[in-house]
Amino acid sequence: MFDLMQIQLSTTRFLSYYCFQTFAVKCNFQNMASHKDFTHDNAPKPLYTSVVESALSSATYKALDNLIAFYNQPDVDTAETMTPAWEASISSFLDAVTNTTVMQSAHTFLVDLGLTSPNETLFKNQLYSLWFTFYARDTVTGSSEVTVVAGFEALFGGEVKESNVIRFGNWLRFYQQEKAGNLNYHGWFQREVVGFSIS
Repeated sequence: MFDLMQIQLSTTRFLSYYCFQTFAVKCNFQNMASHKDFTHDNAPKPLYTSVVESALSSATYKALDNLIAFYNQPDVDTAETMTPAWEASISSFLDAVTNTTVMQSAHTFLVDLGLTSPNETLFKNQLYSLWFTFYARDTVTGSSEVTVVAGFEALFGGEVKESNVIRFGNWLRFYQQEKAGNLNYHGWFQREVVGFSIS
């Protein structure tokens, strides 16, 4: 049987490699971040030195940008309220994503593993459920206070608790925020070489 963790790791590495190749991303990692003083900036220059901006004009990235705009409350203690416009943006994003060769290949791969339906509508519904269904999360251990969050928001939009960034895993969002002057890269803690090979 397939090891789902290995599939996820391989997929993550492939997608990272694909994105960095497609957009000819060049990074200046500079120095390791300070483990003692998080306010000390060991990387005075931006992380991203080069990105092919024209590649960001595709329908998929336009749909992503439109959708990200709805995630304007990165604080994990602030609940989001879904609106009809937000739902329409999600639908447009899912349409754009599932029309790409990469996602069509991923769909075929998952069908072959028996993890999704070959029906495109059912596959989109599954993606919606995985990425956009809100789930409750305790905000304080042992407390009855909960906020709702969606997986898409946690990954693509990022999350903040008080003034601390707790999740910010999307390279494109990081690039956009750094370029806009809203984010200051301080260095890295552990570097990993991203690559992909087929054996």
